[in-house]
Amino acid sequence: MITLKQDLMFKKNLKLSRIFRSITSLGKPKGRIVILGSGWGGYKVLSGLDTKYHEVIVVSPRNHFVFTPLLASTAVGTLEFRAITEPVRRFRDKGITYYSSWCDKIDLNKKEVTCTTALVSKNETFKISFDKLIIAVGAYANTFNIPGVAENSYFLKEISEPNTSEQETINALNFAVVGGGPTGIEFSSELYDFVKEDLSRLYPNLMSKVQITVYDVADTILGGFQKELQEYTSKKFFREGIKIKTKTVIAKVEKNHLILKDGLCVPYGLLVWATGITATPLVRTLDLMEDKASRIITNNMLQVLDQNGKVLDNVFALGDCAAIKDNPLPATAQVGIKSSRRKIDNNIL
Repeated sequence: MITLKQDLMFKKNLKLSRIFRSITSLGKPKGRIVILGSGWGGYKVLSGLDTKYHEVIVVSPRNHFVFTPLLASTAVGTLEFRAITEPVRRFRDKGITYYSSWCDKIDLNKKEVTCTTALVSKNETFKISFDKLIIAVGAYANTFNIPGVAENSYFLKEISEPNTSEQETINALNFAVVGGGPTGIEFSSELYDFVKEDLSRLYPNLMSKVQITVYDVADTILGGFQKELQEYTSKKFFREGIKIKTKTVIAKVEKNHLILKDGLCVPYGLLVWATGITATPLVRTLDLMEDKASRIITNNMLQVLDQNGKVLDNVFALGDCAAIKDNPLPATAQVGIKSSRRKIDNNIL
């Protein structure tokens, strides 16, 4: 397996977290730590724990960590999907227990989580008690309740999606990318390179029919970034023949067509949905303080707050499912790493 070289970029500028030094002071007799999720937040916390001093249980339906910034590259074959994953089993020798399961319910009063196995051959429900809980369940792609999106789109969240869409790039020549943020723009660029550098040699007679179009509801792509970057990207896409449709609202998604708010029907062969994220059903069931995006509100030490703003000392949340009170941060991998490695310090654990 290829090492995730990009991780070195983060390690270079980050100090080792006090979380790892402080957690090791617990001692196994002092409690059990349950980590929900194997994404950026949960995986980075897990990688720094020492099971010599405490029991650690990981619950996640996904038995691996995915380096999501490179999903766009796997979608077009630049990288193998195995090159951007790290299996949870690498921590098996450290004595960490892993359950391939979904967490369906969190009971903060009883200090236990209810889980259901994610294996197709089983459908068992079980409970796990905890002394310390770290919620890092991530978030779902935000479909904005637009009919047809969930059934007909790829979200660039899992390795199975780009791996499947590889065949689609051969059969379909009209590519629709909904979302003009970093993910949508990066995927469009990778797809263009794939078509120009690889498919053009195999199917030169089809190149004139290939069309890549980026749709966004905002006035410009890459909202929140510098104007110079927005203009540079727009000009480069124009030269490469990638269309940008801003101020465009998708009303409905059908199997082979986008239905725009103005009634226009736009055909597509492959649809990639990259419009942001929304809270998971599990997070919505919790009686905790949330922001407008339904993310769990925490203090600056990542401790969650109840509806009255009271700090729950033994429950933490980080990653896409959480937001620090009065200090909102973007939902990026960099933020997930930094928060997981430096926020939970020795006066908490």
